[in-house]
Amino acid sequence: MLTDDIRKPKCVAVICEYNPLHNGHAYHISRIREEIGDQGCIIGIMSGNFTQRGEPAIIPKYERALAAVKSGMDIVVELPFPFSSAYAETFADGGVYIAERLRASTLSFGSECGDLATLEYLADISLSDKFISAYESNREFRGSAAFYETLTAVAGISHSIKPNDILGIQYIRSIRRHRYRIKPSVILRNGAGYNEASLNDCSRDNEKNEKFTSARAIRDFLKNDRDSFEKLEKYMPDIMCEFLKNSIRNGEFIIGYKNIENVIMTHFRLMPGLAFTEIADVPSGFSKRLHDAALHSSCFDEMCRTLCNRSFTMSRLLRIILYCMTGVKKTDMDTGIISYVNLLATNDNGRKYMADLRRQNGFILTKPSDCRFLFPGSERQTVLAESADALYTAMMPKCRDAGYFMRKKPYIV
Repeated sequence: MLTDDIRKPKCVAVICEYNPLHNGHAYHISRIREEIGDQGCIIGIMSGNFTQRGEPAIIPKYERALAAVKSGMDIVVELPFPFSSAYAETFADGGVYIAERLRASTLSFGSECGDLATLEYLADISLSDKFISAYESNREFRGSAAFYETLTAVAGISHSIKPNDILGIQYIRSIRRHRYRIKPSVILRNGAGYNEASLNDCSRDNEKNEKFTSARAIRDFLKNDRDSFEKLEKYMPDIMCEFLKNSIRNGEFIIGYKNIENVIMTHFRLMPGLAFTEIADVPSGFSKRLHDAALHSSCFDEMCRTLCNRSFTMSRLLRIILYCMTGVKKTDMDTGIISYVNLLATNDNGRKYMADLRRQNGFILTKPSDCRFLFPGSERQTVLAESADALYTAMMPKCRDAGYFMRKKPYIV
């Protein structure tokens, strides 16, 4: 638990990706605003340029953050890499820790079931000795799926647990494990499911006749048809549509690893078969499999098909590829230290909140380059952040230099 805790009762944190921000996200923000009023503060703890599935965000972090502030948030800070691309457990730990450091009173998240008591019950089960023993014996080989499978077995649940509920359980679990003071709060998810991939299959209307779909459906549509953008406009706030169009026009729009697939193949072909044994999330024996698959595949997709199966998902593989390319080690995830967060966007209300906060701690940086002047122990976080941003800029259709994001400044609305 953090000491010297001074927090305002109407400060709500949201852990998010907004890849991209759609009407469902805007609905969540508006519901929080209704509950806390204009004087309350909403803080977004948002993934940077790489997201939890191990994929690059479709547009850069600063523009996604600005869209969030223009949609009702007051502050958006970056959930640092590699926490932003980690398993649900580590992703949640990083986000909840930041929310606690920023003195939020409440952590709000979308939920498919909308039942906080049920999620708290399942979180308690996941902290039991019975669950932990079963989970630890299975997690290396099953990845994130091990948590879900173990939890349903120990809890005796026959129905599936939806993705946002799984994340919610992890948020509550992190709060209780670390004895944080922040309180969880759920908002029933309105519209399409997290994994629904088709606009036609998953669009929903609410009482205001707004159209809802999933971020995945929007990304998949843009991957295949960028020329029919007008079909997407009803699913996103106007500001997000504008930023997406600008990113396509300016050469900053990214879909997957397509622009550097051959670079990735070459990297794994030329490195020795045991070169990646110390990389985070790489299970025993997988380093050589990765090397061999790159050698014997004619393209990136073939390499991925060779390595993936029911127990080894594409998300896990992409996460490993990302960690290998950026040098994230097992020790980086075990240590789990977040020394600072970068401010991405804010408004006047957010600036007032941060003015009070800075008197309590120097956790938020307004200039990324200021990280060079922090205390010892922050260097590794900075090295990994610079590696991730250097990879991301190389993936842009219009390539930027590696230090492009180090020179960026937060948007002040």
